[in-house]
Amino acid sequence: MRPQRATALYATVLSTVLMVITASPCSAGTTVRIPTFIVVPGQKPNLDNVCLGPGAEVGQSKAGINGDRMLVTKIVGKSAMCKDKNTPLLAEVDLVPAENFQSTLSVELPTGFVTEPLTNKDRFDGARLKGTSKDRLIAFFVYGYNRKNTISFEKYAQIVRESQLKWNKALQTPVENLTIHGLAAQRWETTFTPPGLFAKERTHMTTLINGDKELAYVNVLVTSFRLPEERSKLQSLAESVRGLSDAEPAAEGVAPESIQSTDPKPPVD
Repeated sequence: MRPQRATALYATVLSTVLMVITASPCSAGTTVRIPTFIVVPGQKPNLDNVCLGPGAEVGQSKAGINGDRMLVTKIVGKSAMCKDKNTPLLAEVDLVPAENFQSTLSVELPTGFVTEPLTNKDRFDGARLKGTSKDRLIAFFVYGYNRKNTISFEKYAQIVRESQLKWNKALQTPVENLTIHGLAAQRWETTFTPPGLFAKERTHMTTLINGDKELAYVNVLVTSFRLPEERSKLQSLAESVRGLSDAEPAAEGVAPESIQSTDPKPPVD
């Protein structure tokens, strides 16, 4: 296969990176699920679609970590997109924004990165921004969580690390404690191999930032063999997150899609 064709094929596959496990650093007593990515070649779900359990009905709603609610507007029915037997129903949802919490997180997006529209499910899960590098070989998600509703920063970091170690053939670097814009932060890398005969080893660079009112979770994914040349670029993306300190206003960069948006179908290029 010619190098140009191989690059194009890989870019097509990586462009379908989807978030399949939500990230919620919930208060004590609740289950914490960690965000990760899988590649589903050729599959692009509708921006409003989620998979729900057998008892789901129109009008039902569920509260998110930041206080907004996901409202079921239509039950489509059983779908091949919903592979978990516990959530076999495909449904359309809308987002009802929180009344008492508004994120101040923003991102000064480094050169070479572009954003993609957030789905209602993304925003419900706390996603503030997602996108890829322009060559589509790096994917990223940025989450923000209301500190009033979350467990401690150190406990959440521990849970994230332990969850990532359950991935296939996972290896993890030690935690790097650092300061980002005057705030305590932690960073580490987790390599793993997705299922599949020809799957290539990938690396998640995880950065957690302990903001005054908002905890930021930055997750960047790249094929492992590209990591040495891309590491500084991945680090700069996480360090571009602003607006987490009471003393620091949001930057005049790329602001994340507002959690207050009620447009159920963001435009897609």
